[in-house]
Amino acid sequence: MFDNIGLFVGTIADGLLLTVEATVGGIVIATVLSFAAGLAMVSRSTPVRAVARCYVEIWRGTSEMVQLLWIYFVLPILVGYQIVPLAAGILVLGLNHGAYGAEIVRGAIQSVPRAQYEGCVALNFTRAQRMRRVILPQALPEMVPPFNNLFIQLLKGSSLLTVITVHEMTYQ
Repeated sequence: MFDNIGLFVGTIADGLLLTVEATVGGIVIATVLSFAAGLAMVSRSTPVRAVARCYVEIWRGTSEMVQLLWIYFVLPILVGYQIVPLAAGILVLGLNHGAYGAEIVRGAIQSVPRAQYEGCVALNFTRAQRMRRVILPQALPEMVPPFNNLFIQLLKGSSLLTVITVHEMTYQ
């Protein structure tokens, strides 16, 4: 049994690189989408809120496996362009977990006490100044623990990429 440890470690290390690539790529996309959709969900504009809500509900309401199969197998038929398996996996991980992250951002922003908003209005801050200088600095610490959990969930979700022939660590 111990004669093959080098082979086992080498095989797992080959898959580890793809797992890390998928996880980091998914985290980058998820973080950007989380903030974009989360801020859109607290917007004053009804169409902006509606688009963000549709994105969140569709991507949270369907299975990650279905999304992965749809992006990898169906979308190329519709657009006529084959997607690289790792890129499709990173895209699905980012889009799916970005929808969950949007709710984290929205909840953290709405958890800031109402008095802080009123103080910003009293200081005559614009909406962007309120968000950048007062609201987000207070909301960011509230986002850290749930985002850590979300990123761990994303790492675990990277094992689904074996279905579309990404030879990541679980496959190896």
